[in-house]
Amino acid sequence: MTVKMTYGQLEQISSHPAVAQLFTAKMPTIYALRIHLMQRALSEVLEPYVKIKLDLVTKFADKDESGNPVVKDGQYQFSVPESQDQYRADLQALWQEDVSVNVNKVKMPMSIFEKLPAQFSAADLSLFDLILEFEDDNHREEGATT
Repeated sequence: MTVKMTYGQLEQISSHPAVAQLFTAKMPTIYALRIHLMQRALSEVLEPYVKIKLDLVTKFADKDESGNPVVKDGQYQFSVPESQDQYRADLQALWQEDVSVNVNKVKMPMSIFEKLPAQFSAADLSLFDLILEFEDDNHREEGATT
């Protein structure tokens, strides 16, 4: 199955603290394995995106003597406002591009979230809709215990 999303959604998933908590939470092995496979598939799609994004930064940001983008206080530096505007416009366009992740959504019973040490907000769960499929506990797969 292929999960479709935009590069912007992919970046949000890859950098959101709630997703990191989910990826590192202790849970039944079958669900941990599925989440691991999802994470690997997301990483494969994320690699070319990171390269494209770095190419944009390299094209528009200020450069040091070695030709590398200048970073100050964790931010790329743009001394020419038009360059920063064009970088932002190109990045916005990139975020809107569709991408396909070749993986199934992870099916998880809703009750598993009660047993995880992390607390998730409704906004977190909305983000999880891109990668998870919540199922009623009465329809759990055989052998999957919580």
